[in-house]
Amino acid sequence: MVEHYLSDLPLWSDPEARKVLAALCDKHGVPIEVLEDLVSIQRERQSQERADGVYQAITEALDQME
Repeated sequence: MVEHYLSDLPLWSDPEARKVLAALCDKHGVPIEVLEDLVSIQRERQSQERADGVYQAITEALDQME
């Protein structure tokens, strides 16, 4: 499901941009999977009027860093 929300973004579709993103994630100690989850959550819910469940989804994504 994550791929569906990221495949059209240059940071994920361009190999060079992806390398830069991965290096930045590594430098700052953020697993790229966590960033992918957070961006996917935002894109999935951007058309919703209410943020129902978004905080729980974000918390679950960030819990992967522990």
